[in-house]
Amino acid sequence: MLDDKSQLEVKPIARTTAIIVFSLCSGVVVFGVFVVFMIEPKPKPEAYLLTYMSLGFAVIETVICLVVPGVMVKMARKQIAAGSWKYQERYMPSIETDAGKLAVLYQQTTIVGCALLEGGAFFALTANMIESHVSTLVVAVLLLIGMAMYMPYGNRVSWWVESQLHTVEYEKGYSAVK
Repeated sequence: MLDDKSQLEVKPIARTTAIIVFSLCSGVVVFGVFVVFMIEPKPKPEAYLLTYMSLGFAVIETVICLVVPGVMVKMARKQIAAGSWKYQERYMPSIETDAGKLAVLYQQTTIVGCALLEGGAFFALTANMIESHVSTLVVAVLLLIGMAMYMPYGNRVSWWVESQLHTVEYEKGYSAVK
């Protein structure tokens, strides 16, 4: 369980993260509604080049989304353990605890993960707007679900921060032994 000072740093970051994820998801939903209901279907093209490109792009973005945030966490966690991790103080409140730093890291990795999936969803919807193939709508919905899975519901951020704190403490002890 996080102490009171850590909770005071984590809660506002978790709330802001939820707002950001909701906003990113809302953008995809609004554009999807526009594409499905406001644009007249185009005649079917002979080749679905954009459709195939969007499917490939979605796969690539999903793989990148699974790898990049983990790499970011690993690198930043080592810096937090060493005491050399920096963030832009003018954009964030005063963060004094490792838990607060990890909450900022959670927010950063969530934004990166959602943005990667959002790009693929927008590309799929754009391909649907031009070529009107149903598979692009399915891809956009799947990517939207992936984005929604980043939503920090309940105590998800606190649990993540606690688990990462254990690793940071281990890395601090490991680096002290070296």
